[in-house]
Amino acid sequence: MKNIVYLAMFILLTSFVYANDLSDFPEMFIEDGKLNAAIVVGNRAPSSDVIAQSSLVLFFGSETESQVQGASKLASEISSLNQSIISIGSPCHNNVSAQIMGYPQPCDNFAGNGKAVIRLFEYDKYNHIIVAGHTDKATREAVNVLVNYKKYGLDGNEYLVAVEEEPKQASGQKTEEGQENSQEQTKQTSMEEEKKMIIDELNKKISDKSKEKLKVNLESGIVENKSMQTGQQQAQNKEPSIINKIVNWVLSLFK
Repeated sequence: MKNIVYLAMFILLTSFVYANDLSDFPEMFIEDGKLNAAIVVGNRAPSSDVIAQSSLVLFFGSETESQVQGASKLASEISSLNQSIISIGSPCHNNVSAQIMGYPQPCDNFAGNGKAVIRLFEYDKYNHIIVAGHTDKATREAVNVLVNYKKYGLDGNEYLVAVEEEPKQASGQKTEEGQENSQEQTKQTSMEEEKKMIIDELNKKISDKSKEKLKVNLESGIVENKSMQTGQQQAQNKEPSIINKIVNWVLSLFK
């Protein structure tokens, strides 16, 4: 009987030793240098959740230095929880978040007002992370914390993100319609700025790689051009040729 008790204690302790926590992010989702997880948003998720999803996909592309194709999923595309998942958005907007969190009632009963949560769940041998806030802005800020995990020192199974929400207008200052329009404009401006930031970052990565490739190709072209010149041509052309001048000018743009 004692042997059985000791064995049970050993198994329990071993499971604690090997259990992941948020300090293992993002490695827990990377296998053989590639992302091995689905990044999910709800079918009717607000557009800001989709932008946050794109930001997270771009993050993993940078971390793994590989193409992250097929990682972005809608909740309706997830037929089983038997896979590693990062689910963006509250159970109110994302059915996968609802499944992972056990369908909380009410659906926004997972963090206090003005807060967002990054919460890790273990399902069989898979890792599930929920990134969600009470508002669209809160969810985006939680995803931003996850992307910049090194700054925040994530640890444990849950990390709460304090969110500074937009202050409410005092009564009588604006009509209800005017308040809604102002909030919508602020929301759209914030989303456009974040979208532009993501696109600029992606374009920069593409541009840097294109410049490097172009530089290699141009340098190869110079070598080939020189090798094709005859001794007589070299003698006649003491000054660099027009083609070489153009090539050198283009190369100077990348210095």
